[in-house]
Amino acid sequence: MAASKLYKDCKAYKDLEHFETAYVVKVHNFAPLADPLPVFTFDHPNHSRPIDNSRSIKLSFEPLPDLPSATMHGFVGYFDSKLYGD
Repeated sequence: MAASKLYKDCKAYKDLEHFETAYVVKVHNFAPLADPLPVFTFDHPNHSRPIDNSRSIKLSFEPLPDLPSATMHGFVGYFDSKLYGD
């Protein structure tokens, strides 16, 4: 994603720490650079023995067609859940 406001806000602190911090933001003022890709699914409760909740994955993103030159400022992550009884 490209989000110039978030980039400018981090840059104003003049340190690396703010660029390496994960931020929780409303995803409304940004430019998507690629289509989203699924990463993990979780089942609850987890009856596996032993329980291992470690996860890792390597992804490759393809730029959207007709995308002008852009700077990537970060990644967007989100989840969907199915609540009990749904």
